[in-house]
Amino acid sequence: MSEYYKGFLSNAVEKLANIRRGHLSPPVYERMPLPRWDMGDDKSLLFLNAKIIDVDLGKLRLETGVLLKGERIELLFGDGDLDSIREKHPVAKEIDCAGRYLMPGMSDTHCHISSTTEMISGIRDIAYLPAQREKNAEVSIRHGTTFLRDVGCAKPPKEYLIGEINAGRLVGPDVMTSYTAVIPRGGMWDFGKLKNKIAGAVIFGGDFAYFIDSVDGLKKKLRENLEGGSELIKTYQEEKPLYGFKEDTVFRMWKPEELKVIRDFADRHNQMVACHSMFIKGARIAIDTPVDTLEHMTVDSEYTLDDARKMAEKGIAIVPTLGVGLFLAIEMRERGYADDPDLAYFKEYRKKVVKGFIEDSTVPELTDCYLKLLRYIDDGFKDDKMPGAGPIWPYRVTGFAHFVRKSFENFREAGVKVGIGTDGGLGTSFTGLLEPELHLSRYLGYSNAEVLRMATLGNMEICGLAADRGSIDPGKLGDILVLGSNPLEDVDNVDSIEMVFKRGRLYYSKGVDDVPSK
Repeated sequence: MSEYYKGFLSNAVEKLANIRRGHLSPPVYERMPLPRWDMGDDKSLLFLNAKIIDVDLGKLRLETGVLLKGERIELLFGDGDLDSIREKHPVAKEIDCAGRYLMPGMSDTHCHISSTTEMISGIRDIAYLPAQREKNAEVSIRHGTTFLRDVGCAKPPKEYLIGEINAGRLVGPDVMTSYTAVIPRGGMWDFGKLKNKIAGAVIFGGDFAYFIDSVDGLKKKLRENLEGGSELIKTYQEEKPLYGFKEDTVFRMWKPEELKVIRDFADRHNQMVACHSMFIKGARIAIDTPVDTLEHMTVDSEYTLDDARKMAEKGIAIVPTLGVGLFLAIEMRERGYADDPDLAYFKEYRKKVVKGFIEDSTVPELTDCYLKLLRYIDDGFKDDKMPGAGPIWPYRVTGFAHFVRKSFENFREAGVKVGIGTDGGLGTSFTGLLEPELHLSRYLGYSNAEVLRMATLGNMEICGLAADRGSIDPGKLGDILVLGSNPLEDVDNVDSIEMVFKRGRLYYSKGVDDVPSK
């Protein structure tokens, strides 16, 4: 058995998947190696002749050099200081960044690192899910994402991935995780105890959520998550289904007093509360509690200016996960908000970029599964039904793109903090692959500089980690990207990444042997 799974059912599913592919053991995934000249933990490194981006001010800094010492940034300096820097600080390596731009590593504040495609073709595909989970971690680094806030799913696979990353055996970002989400019994995704167990074992490698029917049960699961290492709390306030169930289905949501139990527990243990809310009624209950972050955009109404002002007053951030809008811009022909220009743009942009992302970000054995889902989204699902779920409700799935622009305008006017997160691991989004989020944030009205700040320092402010990450400043962790083009001129230029450093170490390079160095 692989080390991903714990429990009889999950291990049995994995064994069956491997038997189906004709093997008794799981497939071996060839992990991405560290570049050969990685510096290690105790060496000093100089970046020279760089154009250093100040993401807070949205402009280039006067300094042109950065000294990394161990895992942290020791100092920034100008051209005239280079000789004295070399005298005072024995440097093991120098990188000439002439013509290149330095920016801080980016972060994904809503993702699921251990999640994979739900569109499997057969039981044998499950054997390759562990490999895809490992690739999720590597994809993040290759796209310049050095930090993840993972917002829930089965604990065993995620715990394994984080352990491998922290031990230096798997290339991946640092991860803040919530482990298993807490949802009311009868709430979103509650298909019944048996179906929940089977779905968890088949797709997620364990319980993907705790469905709770009492305050005592809620307190117990919150304690279990905390004692197991959970660093934040993920919950749901979802009123209706986007697809599946019946159109008039109403999910049970937390009552205000129950949500307050979560809030009080989080405050006592210095944890954040991240709340999935895609319908305005649940979002407003969450705002009143309050939670720390609202996850995704609403599909039945915009956030009004009054909603946004309450959020700003209470310090509630929104993580819109605009890639979800790409997934939900399902081809419904004349149904739903068919004539909405933003919906049309989401469809156009998805058709332009997502196929390439899938081909670049999946293990070969699962690529067709992801592409099959994309074809269904682009062409329209057969009988307008989501496989394994049921009917698709047109005004809800297309409502994401229809209402998002007005909500963004109100967030801007009220001063609400807007985070960058992918929902990666689900649908057609990938953990740490931020390009769609950055592009669509700019499309919806934010400037290049504002979007860049959101993906770096702004995200770290939301997570309470701005003292340690999110900008290139002395004392902060050495999460640094080397780019070939200026993202302040066009945020799409983040795809010009040449090198990725996390905690002062090189984790990815497009051509390390070609980089001029001492």
